[in-house]
Amino acid sequence: MAAITFDKTSSQLTNVRSVKPVLINNNDSGGRVRLRQFKFVADGAVASGSQIELAEFGPTVVILGGAITNISLSNSATADVGYTAKLTPVDTNKDDFVDGVTAASAFAPSMVVTSEKTSVFATTGVGALVAADVLEGYILYVDNT
Repeated sequence: MAAITFDKTSSQLTNVRSVKPVLINNNDSGGRVRLRQFKFVADGAVASGSQIELAEFGPTVVILGGAITNISLSNSATADVGYTAKLTPVDTNKDDFVDGVTAASAFAPSMVVTSEKTSVFATTGVGALVAADVLEGYILYVDNT
């Protein structure tokens, strides 16, 4: 085993170790990882291509990941899960977390830093959903307030 010497340090360590320490944001160190659950149960037909809002977050949140834990979709339907700004919703990031999921699945690794209210949403694909179809899971995040 060889000894090592650190050549550089992170910005966060530099701030904490300085003569006049600078406070570190919760999402950089010491923040609590929180969990937000979501469950959508179709109450009737849901056309392919529909957007379903699953969760909403404030403007100072870092979304770290999540999972779909229970999924039961009819007609070979699939679901994409992504996020968008709440004020001006667009589908640019509609499948950043999962793309075309049909079974329980972890979100793709990500770190989404919100600067305004943000919605996590699902987009249905391929076939239409029917009554009692389910999309359920959770999102892990740090609130930086």
